[in-house]
Formats: sequence, C-alpha cells, structure tokens
Amino acid sequence: MNGAPRCIRHWTGVFVSVGLLVFAASAHATLEQAVPPRGSVAPAFALESLHSERVTLEQFAEKPVVLIFGDLRHEGAKKASSEVLRVLKDPRLVKQGIVPIFVTAESTPLEEMQELVEGGNFPVLVLHDPHRDAFGAYKILVVPSVVVVDGNGIVVYAMPGFLPRFVDLLTQSLLVSTGQMTDEVFEASIDAKNGAPVADPNALRAERLVHLGEQLLKHGLDEMAEARFREAVQLMPGYEPARLALGEQYRTGGKIDDAEAQFRAILDENPDSVAGALALARVQIDRGGDSLNQAEATIRAVLARLPETPRAHYQLGLIYESRGYLFAAAASYRKAAELLLAG
Repeated sequence: MNGAPRCIRHWTGVFVSVGLLVFAASAHATLEQAVPPRGSVAPAFALESLHSERVTLEQFAEKPVVLIFGDLRHEGAKKASSEVLRVLKDPRLVKQGIVPIFVTAESTPLEEMQELVEGGNFPVLVLHDPHRDAFGAYKILVVPSVVVVDGNGIVVYAMPGFLPRFVDLLTQSLLVSTGQMTDEVFEASIDAKNGAPVADPNALRAERLVHLGEQLLKHGLDEMAEARFREAVQLMPGYEPARLALGEQYRTGGKIDDAEAQFRAILDENPDSVAGALALARVQIDRGGDSLNQAEATIRAVLARLPETPRAHYQLGLIYESRGYLFAAAASYRKAAELLLAG
C-alpha cells in the first residue's frame, strides 16, 4: 500500500472512514431492515405449493392474507403456525375469508415436507421458496416471521420473530385488515418503542431493562448497563434483543468467551437469526487468526441469502482490513454506507 498512488490512498481512507463513521453512529440501532413496513405494498410472488400448483399473491385479491415464513421443523415456526390457525377461529375473523399461507425455503425433499405438513398444525396452503425469492422480497431475517396483508395488497403489519405479544398483535392486525378496527386505534395500541403491543408483563419488563441498559451506556455507566442486560436475559432467556445487548457489552468489554456464549445461545434458539450470526462473526473477527475464515464463511452465507445487509458488508470490510486488503475493505465499507443511506 505504501507504493500506491497518493489519490488512491486518499480515497481508500475516505471510504474506510465513511464505513466506520456510519456504523459508529448506528452502534445501538438495528442495521438490517427486517420485514416490509406498515402501509407498504406487499411484494408479489409466484411460488409452487407442495402439490406443484403455481400460487401468486394476486390470486387472493380482495382477501386478507397471513404469510408465515419459516421452516417446517422449526419449533418457533410451528408454534407461530398453530397460533395463526387458532386466532383465525376467533368469531370476529372466522367468516372473513382470511387466507393463511406458510412459506418455507428449506431444501428438504418434497415428500418429507408433505409428511411434515400432514403431521403438524400448518395451513392447507404451504409454498416452497427454494431460491428464497419471497424471503428476500419480504426481507425475512428471522423465522418465524409473519406478515399480514389486506385485501388491497397493503402490509397491515409484519412481525419478525415470535414474542409473547404475538397473538394480540396478530388479532388486532387482522381486525384492521377486515375493517373491524381502524388504523388509528391500532396505532394507539402499539408500543411506541418497539412497534408492538405488549401483552406479557415479563416481555414488557425485559424490553424496558434493555432500553434502560442502552440509556445507561450513553452515560458511561457500563457496569450498571451490563447488569440490566443480564437481568433481562434471566427474565426472558429467549428474548433476542437482550442477549444481543448483553453479548455486545461483553464483547466491547473484552469478555470474548462470554460474548460468544450469548450469541451461540441465540443461534441455538433460532439458527436462522441473521443478527445472531453476524454478532458471532463479529466475535470471530475480534479473535483474528484462523477465526477470520469462520467469520467470513458466516458473513458470505448471510450475503448469499440477503445481499443488501449493511452490517454484513461492513464486517466483511473489517476482515479485509485486518488482512491488509485495503482496497477491498474500502469497497465493502462504501457498500455498507450506501445501503444504510438508501434505507
């Protein structure tokens, strides 16, 4: 690099700085935009059912649709599917023509998937998305994710992951989609911070503990923040934001092994968690050496599924930089910055 032209060295430094500054400003923000936002047009799709029938979203014009993204063996996805079917038995919803659809991207042989559907509590309509086209269009980062679409093809609400407030939120969004609840009433019931009504007191307390910890960090009270994150994890071990916050606190504090344990716990609970995978990759980047290869493999797997994930590009830049590939690092940082600014 010492022999590189001066202008190249300058712009390489600029791009590296842009990437670092953007991510420093977003340290406690969610970098991946999961699931389509409320009020957006639901992405179209054309997938085959497990019975080789071509199915499109347009086929259900004027009917509300509930899309459940997940794997047929995933416990959280199976639970989400069961809850969707249970909610649809609500007297207010049972005659509204709502169409539940399960979308899976797994590579399981067709006959095995059919057996799983027959032996489980899934909607009649299960679609196969082997190339993750619908998963990508709907920005699915975690499974299960549930998206409610009204009869006009507009996203009423989208939920990444399964939380204790799932049933209340699903019911309310379906009431909106069928014209039985106004958007204003629905908005009033949504928690201002997380965009979801809280039905479980433990969920509410865990969310508040994480928020409190984040505020303590801003004031330099790291030990108190860590204690709050730990308390949230103990209260709700399956609450991913708490483990992410605690793991990141461990990582920045030099407790690499403890950080790795938190991130692996997330992946044990949800192997498809992009946030958990990238958090683990960040720990491996910190370790350096041979761990960089493991981190790169994880990051490239994420980018193969979701090529426009800013954090993945940023972390790839960190790997390039640590190996001395500054031109490649600059390109990755620039890509991350562009995606963030575009989002």
